[in-house]
Amino acid sequence: MKEGYRAIIEREKHRRALLAATCRDLFLRHNPEVLEIGCGHGHFIAAYAAANPKQYCVGIDLKNKRLRKSEKKREKRELNNLHFLKAEGCEFIEALDPTVRLNRIFILFPDPWPKKRHHKRRLIQDDFLSALSAHTSQEGNIYFRTDYQPYYEWTSEKIELSPYWIQDEKESWPFEEESYFEQILGEHRSFIARRI
Repeated sequence: MKEGYRAIIEREKHRRALLAATCRDLFLRHNPEVLEIGCGHGHFIAAYAAANPKQYCVGIDLKNKRLRKSEKKREKRELNNLHFLKAEGCEFIEALDPTVRLNRIFILFPDPWPKKRHHKRRLIQDDFLSALSAHTSQEGNIYFRTDYQPYYEWTSEKIELSPYWIQDEKESWPFEEESYFEQILGEHRSFIARRI
């Protein structure tokens, strides 16, 4: 194994350990109830947190510039019930303490990875749905929205085949706020999946 590769592996391990420690510290003080995976510039989750001050919200994203813009929204509105973290969806779920249970998980306009060879990179996978279910309260919900019809179909099928989730057509979308990506992308489709 090359030295450069070994250094990359060590840096990744250190970053994940740091994320786990940050989550442990943060969630000892706050019980996270709402998560937005891929929060972008924080439009949606900041507006949600402002409208629901008794719920503790977390937004995660991988891009530093997006997170800086998100933090500015949090600070400007003085939202003490909102925290942002740099993390990818799967690694964030892995970093959570086993006792953490989320009530609402928003996944709005995730990268659809349209090329077939890249489908393995899509967030919605069997393993992810299984891991997420372990950190979702009984009858907690996933709120999914995309502008890409094939990804909508992919996710619907994954939910349909999952032993942990069921699509809930009776549940209504709990909160509307146009996100950055929604402004750009326009038309979309949404569904809600309930934890079984």
